[in-house]
Amino acid sequence: GQADANSTNGQLSPFQKSVQEEDEDGMRGYCRIFTEMSESYLSLILSHEEMNQASLVELVLLCSGIPDKEIAGITLHFWNGFVMGLEELEPFEYRQIKIDSFAPQLTRLLAICTHLLRYPVGVEDLSPDRLDDIEGIRLYFADTIEDCCRLLGGEVVLRATGDPLQEECRRVASLPPNQQLSDWHGMEAYLYAIQAVSRYTPPDDQRV
Repeated sequence: GQADANSTNGQLSPFQKSVQEEDEDGMRGYCRIFTEMSESYLSLILSHEEMNQASLVELVLLCSGIPDKEIAGITLHFWNGFVMGLEELEPFEYRQIKIDSFAPQLTRLLAICTHLLRYPVGVEDLSPDRLDDIEGIRLYFADTIEDCCRLLGGEVVLRATGDPLQEECRRVASLPPNQQLSDWHGMEAYLYAIQAVSRYTPPDDQRV
């Protein structure tokens, strides 16, 4: 359960240890276990009865935050099913209550996916095949951002991506001129995310 992912008595859990040590097999194994477990309990996660469902969603969120994009991508099947399940809830009032209850996790998922959109440093030197792989993964993360947008609304998502974009622009502008041109990965990721949700955002919104 939750204890498998979080530290106890100040000790790192096996999951946390695998992330800290960049143990690829360990991270992949835990990611699959937590994701598949949450997929099998999806109907319970979306049920009326309060059973601390958020803790299961948090487990998958931890896996989504793994820096290795390919391992983090294992969780995307769960998020797709989670969003579809929320969208199918009836009546509308109950659906909105559940969406609101999971809004903190969805907002964090949005930030994680936007971060995972970043090209790696040195992307210019990658082989065409590796670049194709990265582009494919980016499309999946962009789809998940779009899913979040359908649930949270375009204005919330625009604020969640637009505000960090402005911060990133200020950060890059403060760098020495010779470093600015090579430090574009963060800004590009935020712009890519904003483009992914553009059809859900109000046309008269001038914040970004």
